[in-house]
Amino acid sequence: MHHIKKYSSLPPELDSVRTWASLPHDVRKRRVARAISNGDHEALFGFAIAYLALFGKKGGRVSQNTVSTYKTGFRHLFRGFETPESGTLLRPGADFAFDGGTNWAANYIRMMEANGSAAATVSVRLSAARCFYAALRWSGVTNADPFREVKAGKVPDCEFEGYTPDELELILASCKEPFTRLSILLGAEGGLRISEAVGLEWTKVDFIRRELNVLGKGRKKLAIPLSIPLEAELRRFRQYGHKSSRVLGGLRADALRKRLVKVVKGSGVMWRTFHGLRHACGAGIYQRTGSLGAVADFLGHTSLETAKRYAKRYPQLAEAIRDGITIKPTS
Repeated sequence: MHHIKKYSSLPPELDSVRTWASLPHDVRKRRVARAISNGDHEALFGFAIAYLALFGKKGGRVSQNTVSTYKTGFRHLFRGFETPESGTLLRPGADFAFDGGTNWAANYIRMMEANGSAAATVSVRLSAARCFYAALRWSGVTNADPFREVKAGKVPDCEFEGYTPDELELILASCKEPFTRLSILLGAEGGLRISEAVGLEWTKVDFIRRELNVLGKGRKKLAIPLSIPLEAELRRFRQYGHKSSRVLGGLRADALRKRLVKVVKGSGVMWRTFHGLRHACGAGIYQRTGSLGAVADFLGHTSLETAKRYAKRYPQLAEAIRDGITIKPTS
């Protein structure tokens, strides 16, 4: 019972921690083995997330965005065992007896890269796979560590680049649906990550204060000022009367990404991931304010905390970005 009490303050998405942390080792091992045998992916998701919260770097402070991202990585990993050559979760790869599954694991990563997955996506899925096998070893069902020696390819420089204003103009001109245009603007004018965009609820859109209330990375609460272009698109989209509580209708990140890849490439612009829109937003804010503190305030980016020591706060941030960050409002 002391385990349950110890973890009682964890957020709802980490409920599985309470269950798995309080189990005796032999019971935990049997439950994991049963879940694998029955193909019970939901049980395995809960088990792996419990391990992440118990032993991960952020512990119980792991964000909902990270939980969602890792679950997607687990799903992708499970799909990798659909052929005989894949072996099983406990013995991955046809040559497991000789290589411990390393060859299969390396091929799993290389195939994602060959199929055009963004380097950042490959990297996070590799992290999810490592986490899952660490959890399996914790349970005692296997000693396999197939991803230990596997590394993701270096992130291309272009994935750190944002879209230019001219490129965004071409992209927006190619948007045939209001949904797609709004999705682009949530990244380029709102600076949202893709997980934040798909999770944004209408109740968090404050038209009176002209801001978005977002729970960002590390559970950081952000009040993001609305530029005129983004506010106008949100109001226009709202008028369509969509019944979903979420702005983008509950679409999953992978599904949104596929739609946007098609639009961006169709515009003649190179796809630089959804995060490239956020980079464009940050670049636009810095161009208009000359303040790294303003960029940090708007994006809530902890990697810019150091820059705040050298850059003054920018109290006129909302006014500076009002007319637009990456694009100008239409008359």
